[in-house]
Amino acid sequence: MEVEFLRFIATDDDLRVLSRLLSPPSRLRNLAIEVIPDGLLLAGIYETILSLPFKCLWKLSVVDRKIVAELSDIKCVGVRLNLLKRYVLNALISNCNIVELRGQSVFVDLDRLLEEMIVPIRTNLSSLCCEAGQLVIECGNI
Repeated sequence: MEVEFLRFIATDDDLRVLSRLLSPPSRLRNLAIEVIPDGLLLAGIYETILSLPFKCLWKLSVVDRKIVAELSDIKCVGVRLNLLKRYVLNALISNCNIVELRGQSVFVDLDRLLEEMIVPIRTNLSSLCCEAGQLVIECGNI
């Protein structure tokens, strides 16, 4: 199957439901996702010896029909920790074959993800736009 044209809108609530279906690393708790005009804002608590609240901003785009997420900013306990970006990015891509790290960006192959879920669809992903409270995804040969 191949998508000719599809415009999909996911709200903050939709992303919250989706995040419950994913299995985040065991050290993450209270994960919250919010769509803002700049991208996706993720917040939660990272459990180590202490419970460390964190927030990170991911800027989203589409390159070569793949979702590109760039870790733009990361704060822990209100302190900017951009030195940890590489550590966070490496932790995200470990044991995941649909994600590729290029520089400071994570590339997600949506078609490959769907294929692994036994849904053989070529999405023809064309654009992604973050607006307040909603993520607009367009697919198709435009």
